This record gives sequence, structure tokens and C-alpha cells, in this order.
Amino acid sequence: MSSNKPSYTMLLHKWAQNAGRLQDITWEESSRGQNPHVVWTVILKLADQPIGSGSGNRKKVAKDRAAHQALAIMGIIQTGGPD
Repeated sequence: MSSNKPSYTMLLHKWAQNAGRLQDITWEESSRGQNPHVVWTVILKLADQPIGSGSGNRKKVAKDRAAHQALAIMGIIQTGGPD
């Protein structure tokens, strides 16, 4: 993720804070494979309901992809994928 692209995780956090929903957000993280070929998968839940998921070679990338998917599903951002 380059510095000129938004952090979808940060945008999600700001939305949740403004909406009073921070306590409703949970993340499930898992990995498979061994270094240097680890693949992280993150599932984002809002009020215990899965709303986004993402995978990547780093946990941060997978988390951001899950946040992007959730924001798009909720209509907070336009669709179009992160890197």
C-alpha cells in the first residue's frame, strides 16, 4: 500500500467512532503457509456479523482489504479494490 492511497482500516475506524460503533467491530485473523510464503486472511465482523474479508502476504494488507470490502458493502466508499 503506497502512502498516497487511503488506509481503509483507518477510514473504517473513523466511521465506527463517529457512528458510536467501535465496540461492534471485531477481527478474526488466520494465516497459512510458512515464511516467506505466509498468506494472511482477515474477517471483519460488525456486531458479530461478517461484513468483509481480505487476504494478503501481510496481516496489515489483509486487514485493509477486509475494511475496504466492508466500507464498500455499507456504501461508505465507491467500489474498486485496494492494491
